[in-house]
Amino acid sequence: MRQLLNKALSRYERRFPAYGILPFLIALIFNMAVFFLTKVFTDSGAHVNLWLPLDDRIPFCTWMVIPYVASFPFWVATYLMAGRIGKDYYFKFITADLLGKSVCLLFFLLMPTTIVRPEFEVRNLGDWMLKAIYFFDSPTNLFPSLHCFMSWMCFRAVFRQKAIPVRYQVFAFVLNLLIFASTVMTKQHYIVDVPAGILLAEIALALAYHTPVSRLTAALFDKINKKVHLDRPEEPAGPEREKLE
Repeated sequence: MRQLLNKALSRYERRFPAYGILPFLIALIFNMAVFFLTKVFTDSGAHVNLWLPLDDRIPFCTWMVIPYVASFPFWVATYLMAGRIGKDYYFKFITADLLGKSVCLLFFLLMPTTIVRPEFEVRNLGDWMLKAIYFFDSPTNLFPSLHCFMSWMCFRAVFRQKAIPVRYQVFAFVLNLLIFASTVMTKQHYIVDVPAGILLAEIALALAYHTPVSRLTAALFDKINKKVHLDRPEEPAGPEREKLE
């Protein structure tokens, strides 16, 4: 059984290292829990509305749902790509991810926010896609924006990394700008949610590099990886930076 597992991991590690499997899954599960499970406890209660006069000046465009939805595969692809840069780098990155989402969890539970969505008729594909988003996603858990937090985390993960093609770094930045615009132009968020998500990402990254918490999470990941036989030798994809600067 161990030999079969090692053989399977050897093939898989050509695309994603074994040490990153557990942190990636933990980040994914925690993200789902923070966003969806908190709604169970707060959707029926009172919510804060963070509307600003500037929000009324932002145009409503259903076609901006496209970059909004494009963020989902972008997150997955970039979180997997970051895992190939290096073990220490990835553990610190995931630590920042978990720290930021823990702050989101507190805000979603203690200061739940909501938004007033516009009514519109379905006339094209963009309208239909946004209606589907509105149907499945209640207008809550807005501040800080998880969409903006995770998108900026993705950009920071690949920025100035020699192991990541420059064209992908440029793509990540441009897509970030489109995602930020999409969150407010689809009326999924108020304007204040956007900088809050970006700032949270920067604070989480700073904490991951300047406090002992990343060493604690790295030790935990290593311990569990050994128990489930994911402690295979690291094969770095290329030179890695010391910090997410």
